[in-house]
Amino acid sequence: MTKSTDSALFAKHNLWTLSNMISISRIVLTIPIIYLLVQEGDAARWGALVLIAIAIITDSLDGIVARARNEITEEGKLLDPLADKIAVGAIVLVLAITCELPLWFVGIILGRDVLIILAGIYIKSKYGVLFPSNNWGKWAVTVIAVTVFIVLLPVEGLETITMILKFLSVFMLAASTVSYTLRFIEAGKVVESHRQEHSA
Repeated sequence: MTKSTDSALFAKHNLWTLSNMISISRIVLTIPIIYLLVQEGDAARWGALVLIAIAIITDSLDGIVARARNEITEEGKLLDPLADKIAVGAIVLVLAITCELPLWFVGIILGRDVLIILAGIYIKSKYGVLFPSNNWGKWAVTVIAVTVFIVLLPVEGLETITMILKFLSVFMLAASTVSYTLRFIEAGKVVESHRQEHSA
């Protein structure tokens, strides 16, 4: 594990940072997005698409701001992936209910998120640290968001692109799960190493 990742495991505490507020805004945006998704008409659909585009931008922006302003915090490590899971999970669930996304696709997304959350809880309870999101996970969220965006476009003839994006999303989810598993194992080694150094 690199020194930067090592440091990220033992980040400072501070909820009220700009990067964390950006993450929180992604959760807040989920409410009007869901409201618009259950409304009829192209105006509501385009409104939802605009808000989803903004949410996608915040998903990259919070990390950029956190690194630029040295705002990597314990709260941020929780808020960033939590905001992703709440936003993506809620939106795809609504689209499954409205039959715009297949249940198998939504099931994979939600099932993977549950596994990651449970693993994070285990790591926190055993080692006392919160594990930051990784690039594979962020890319997976981005691909899913783009998939949702394309599905919602009121344009005909996008079925092939949509199917490709769905399978790409599944691949990214699988890759991120493997990556998280490896990093969980490595994180445990780092924490144990720190404990041994402090106890020596």
